[in-house]
Order: sequence, then structure tokens, then C-alpha cells
Amino acid sequence: MSINDIEISLTNLEKPLLLISEEDEQLFQTLLQEVLTYKQWPLLALSTKASTSLVKDIWCALYRENVFINNEYAMFYPIRFILFELVMQEESIRHLAKKSLDHEYLSFIYAVIYTQLILHWLKERLSMDREVYEAVKLLYYSVEKENDEESEELSREFTIAQAIAVKAIRVEVQQNVRQFANQMRHAYELVQDIKIDTVTEMGPLLDKLAASFE
Repeated sequence: MSINDIEISLTNLEKPLLLISEEDEQLFQTLLQEVLTYKQWPLLALSTKASTSLVKDIWCALYRENVFINNEYAMFYPIRFILFELVMQEESIRHLAKKSLDHEYLSFIYAVIYTQLILHWLKERLSMDREVYEAVKLLYYSVEKENDEESEELSREFTIAQAIAVKAIRVEVQQNVRQFANQMRHAYELVQDIKIDTVTEMGPLLDKLAASFE
């Protein structure tokens, strides 16, 4: 399937950060296909294989109770893992998890909105640091054809770039705690009163989200 003019296999997203059942894996793929068949939105959260994989990680953590980290893949995808941690440690997302448990549509819209806002915040904050920005852009902002990291060894340069980006993200959040908290609070305000049970109901919400980032 083409996502924002990029051909991405829905069955070949990045490996999940969480231990996820085949049933839930298939459910997410079906849900994502339904959403993108309905309409494609110009959102960072759904722009690349990596960002869509982060949406899946957050979706799974919200949809299921007592999920566990797959440590092997957490080390393999350190940028995605730190972004996942930053979102899931928020008190607001833990509150939402009580409503989204076993609700695939709520979990999906929550995951998309939180992913969109954290990526947008990082894009703005890190864009002045070329080295860091390029490392993050490789995973989350590039609109070029993506490499299949699972099928080839990470290069030394890429490993170093990821380490630099992870450190920069941690420092940025630590030095701008209030601004980051405001961004996460904004995400919560966008979703706290949402009630949806179909993809069709999700459409206007994603339209509104995409319009706010134009």
C-alpha cells in the first residue's frame, strides 16, 4: 500500500517493541488498511514505516493490558524506543489507557495523535542541530524510499547517528520539561472526549488533526 506516495508493506513494518500476539498484529494491520483505504492524511505519524511502527507500539500498549517490552528490538530501534517511553510515561496516557483497553479504534486515534505531536515537537526543537536532525529525519521525516533495516546489518555510522539522536532527545526533553509537558497536555486535550466505534467516525478527527499542522 502507498502511504503518502511511499510504497509500504503493511505486513512488513518494523519489528514491534512489544511482545505482541499474531492476532493483535493482524488486527492492527487490518485497522491501518481500513483507515488508509478510507483516506490518506499528510501526517508525520503515518508518513514512514518507522513512524507507523511507533503508532503500532503505542496502539498495542493502549489496547492491551500488561504488555512487555521486547528487549532485542528495543535495542535495535533506540530512537523509536525512547519516543515510545516518553509518550507512555505520561500520566495523561495512562489515564487514557483505562478507556482504550480492548477498544481498537480509540487506541488507534490516541496513538496517531500522540505520535504526531511528539514528532512535530521534536522536528521543531531539533531542526537547528543538523547532525541530530538528519539522524531523526532518516527514520521519521524522510519521504524517500526506505531501507529495510531488518534485512541488513546496521552500519557503524548509522549506529552512532542513532546514539547521538537518542542522547539529544533526552537532553532536549530534560531541558524543556515544561514545553514538552505542554505538548503532551495538548495531545490529551485533543483526545480526552473522543468517542468512536468505526473508521468513518475517525475520519473527521484525522482531518482536523492534519489541518492543524498545515
